[in-house]
Amino acid sequence: MFSGNVLRKSLLLLALGVLIPLSLVLGKVFQGVPADGIPPSSVLEETLFESNQYTQPDDETVSPSFLDVPASFELVGVGTHLSLYAERPSGAIRIVDDGGYVYGSSFAAAGDPLDDFNSTWEGIINSACVVEYYVYTTTGAYQIKEESFFTDPRTVLSFRLIEDGYELTAVYGASGIGLTLRVFLENDRLRVEIPADSITETATNPLRSVKVFPFLGAVYGNTVPGYVFVPDGSGALIRFKDVNVVTDIYEFPYYGSDAGISRSAETVSSFHFPVTGMILGIRQHGFVQIIDEGDAFATLVVSPAKNNLKYNYSYNKFIYRNLYLAPTSQSGAASGAGQQVIEPIRNSCEVSLVYDFLSGAAADYVGMANAYQDHLRSQGVLDNIETAVTPPMLVELLGAERAEGFLWDEVRTMTTFAQAETILSDLQEFLPAMRVVYKGWSQGGFSGAGLDYARPESTLGTRKELLSLLERYDTGTSTLRLYADLATVGASGRHNPYRDVSQRIDSSLASFPGLTETGYSVAPRRTAALLADLALRMEEWGAEGMALGSIGYRLFSDYKETQDPLDRAEVIALYRQALSSLGVKTAIYRANAYLLAYTDQYLAVPTTHSGYQIYTDSVPFVSILLAGTMEMFGPYVNFFANRVAETLRLVDYGLLPSVILTEASAYLLNDTELGGLYSSSYSTWKPVIAEMWNTMDPALRATFGKRVVSRMVPLPGVVRTVYADGTEIIVNYTGTDYITGLLSVAAADYGVVSPDA
Repeated sequence: MFSGNVLRKSLLLLALGVLIPLSLVLGKVFQGVPADGIPPSSVLEETLFESNQYTQPDDETVSPSFLDVPASFELVGVGTHLSLYAERPSGAIRIVDDGGYVYGSSFAAAGDPLDDFNSTWEGIINSACVVEYYVYTTTGAYQIKEESFFTDPRTVLSFRLIEDGYELTAVYGASGIGLTLRVFLENDRLRVEIPADSITETATNPLRSVKVFPFLGAVYGNTVPGYVFVPDGSGALIRFKDVNVVTDIYEFPYYGSDAGISRSAETVSSFHFPVTGMILGIRQHGFVQIIDEGDAFATLVVSPAKNNLKYNYSYNKFIYRNLYLAPTSQSGAASGAGQQVIEPIRNSCEVSLVYDFLSGAAADYVGMANAYQDHLRSQGVLDNIETAVTPPMLVELLGAERAEGFLWDEVRTMTTFAQAETILSDLQEFLPAMRVVYKGWSQGGFSGAGLDYARPESTLGTRKELLSLLERYDTGTSTLRLYADLATVGASGRHNPYRDVSQRIDSSLASFPGLTETGYSVAPRRTAALLADLALRMEEWGAEGMALGSIGYRLFSDYKETQDPLDRAEVIALYRQALSSLGVKTAIYRANAYLLAYTDQYLAVPTTHSGYQIYTDSVPFVSILLAGTMEMFGPYVNFFANRVAETLRLVDYGLLPSVILTEASAYLLNDTELGGLYSSSYSTWKPVIAEMWNTMDPALRATFGKRVVSRMVPLPGVVRTVYADGTEIIVNYTGTDYITGLLSVAAADYGVVSPDA
């Protein structure tokens, strides 16, 4: 489906500006009001900078270690900067860095009484691994029970040392579930593994989930100035608060809920990267937790300090089986009603976690992002961007779109091939480089084409004209990529529901609501086959790349082939194999982490999060993570509620600008699936694009392709970011000039400080 859902969400979160005229030091303020757009409001309400839509100043109060290493713990692993201690047989750990700071998964030796905890919670805290399992009750429903190593005296634990760590085999006494846990130091990082083939279970107590070291990094109330990092949207922080300020426990599934299991699987949060972390003293101590394997089934749990449990803590939980409603009648199948049952096959979940412990200036969300980038580089997922490339702007063009007619559907022409060439030729006069994505170019238009990308839409021109467009603009400082979405299809788009559409576990078609029609998830095996066919066609046409839609961010299990279903990990493997075999480059919208290795252009990078009450800050984690490794483009300027403020946010986050254009008025799209695109005509947006580029150009040229090394907020609404070569960007969102020493940045402006200054 077209990324309109993302656009509407971004619009809702960012539409908070008021109209006050101002000037920019390094570029002209946007002037005038687009005829079919919105006024470019400027200065924001000052109180907004203290909300969770912006990054807050840090409290860097010195935070000494609050744990020790009990005598019952033994040294089991030694790295260059870390020492690993463990307690037999429970596997509780202490990690001590070379500065003497102690991290722990428990608070004391097993058996020592803990204030504020009952015996059940003491058992959970002292256990290296806690499981959940299902019990079928006499009422005819399933109940979820939790078991630690200390829940039942029949539990059997077998502990042995391995290189720089330990291996622990457990058979839980109450549930009968068995598993093996490996914990060891590797390249000065802590690695934790639970091999899938080590798990055993009984028919009466099937395994639901596993969580490892749930209290590692736990903090009592707000006794330590720090936070939990959450990878929602651009990135969010949850700063530690006093007891009972927030009481809800939050569970965030990575990559969203599984639409192959649940009919109501749309989630508000947007988790594209399997990474989290905790800071226990800002720019002093902390760790980032990376899920190497098992991310397809992982859920991040964040629990704030409450009266009944006065600690802030967070952990990853891995789901092996879900409950779902199996229909018992034809009407139940249609409505989604049925009998509650458990997934018959356990998910293929291989758990592998990496903890990277941070110290000094690296102990913040910037250090987490850079540690994760280093990890992905070591795996060959990320590499250096070609810094000689001129910073580009993303220009999306919409060719045609389907509209429902009285007797039959019609195709509305928005930008013909000839008009596209005119627009791009005109833009080249002031844009030094472009990344062009052409949508709705195939027969039937954007929605009507469905899964058929074999022929150009005849109302747009001839195939020869399309190939001429590719030849001219897919070269030099520009690229032109034809758009395709092979993972979702609208009801009116060309497809075969029996061959193409995925099925849920309850045998219903995997559908979701669109603006004007129902959308369907495409069976992953079919997506892989269609990708191979499309790549061959692109090569035949001389296209060096293509742009892919929802394959980047929609991950679901598939039960179309009942004898050979695919869980989410198997779908990831299938997508990876399909993309790795393509002979063309790909631009991907909101790509989940497992597809990073297959794209050189990351499109629609979010600039805020989902706005949950528990969040205290918005941070540019995604853009810091990808900085210096690939081209990153922010949301469309067409959807900026406050164009000055959001342009400054692009500068702050180091994102390249994007725009979506048509020759015809967006009015023609009102009653189509693209009705959310309310302003797009080139004649309206040309002057805006020119002014925006001129405004951002000094910052883009100074920072493009460079790694971020620090980002600080001296006061609400002012941000100072330093890049690897020493270049500094200061963004002043506020309505007051920011002055520090001899440096002054005007209100609602930014400044570039070169390393030679």
